[in-house]
Amino acid sequence: MASQDNKKSPLLEAGGGSFTTFAYEEEEDSRKLRYALIIAAVLHGVLFLVKLPDLAQAAFKALEQGAEYIPDVLAMSDEFYLPDAKAVYKKIIDMGSKEVLPYLGLGNIALHSGDLAEAEKWFIPARELQPGHPAVLLAWGRLSAAKGKRTTDAAQAKKEFQEARQLLESAKTKGEESATIFTELGAVYTHLAMWDKAAENYEVALRMRRRRNDLRMELGKSYAKLGRTIEAERKFREVLAFSPDDADAWRELQLIGKAY
Repeated sequence: MASQDNKKSPLLEAGGGSFTTFAYEEEEDSRKLRYALIIAAVLHGVLFLVKLPDLAQAAFKALEQGAEYIPDVLAMSDEFYLPDAKAVYKKIIDMGSKEVLPYLGLGNIALHSGDLAEAEKWFIPARELQPGHPAVLLAWGRLSAAKGKRTTDAAQAKKEFQEARQLLESAKTKGEESATIFTELGAVYTHLAMWDKAAENYEVALRMRRRRNDLRMELGKSYAKLGRTIEAERKFREVLAFSPDDADAWRELQLIGKAY
């Protein structure tokens, strides 16, 4: 889902089944153009103006044309702001769609906000629809990991992390290759003290998300646990290059005997 910060909105005007006017701000990328074209194609013959902050409104107009346009709307769902995404997902569910994405979308929004019960409520129908889908397995793995982090019972936490490991590894085996799967696996392996696997997955996640200083930090910690102090030091210093006042990075350097 998109953030509302610093977003300028392209304008698309379509009518009579053809595209008559495009006016785009320079920084808008071709992906947004594609989404606008999808809407225009869906709403052919209808005069309308679409600004990206109002993309959900255009999506609702598309859905009014029929359920056959649900896949097109879901294809642009990452561009919706959170409140709009929730409304669109619920609309699609109310239309009787058997797609798993609306359920996963609502569950992931709840998971992000820390509402584990709400997340599970939406993940259940997704699992009933497609229990072996990689994205469904990923969602349930993330939920189990979140439960493990929240509980204060050490035995229960270990059980949750072991379940999360199984689910996430299954998702990966079935083709899930996002930065999220490697990040989540790295975190779960860390909680299970499987440092070699944690490092392996954080390496991949960081290659995919080079700006994520938190991944750089966790990779450094994994290296330190493995006794790979030179590599650990390099990662902690990279963290400090991006964030010189990072107290955690300075502390980790001290723990491996590097005060400065």
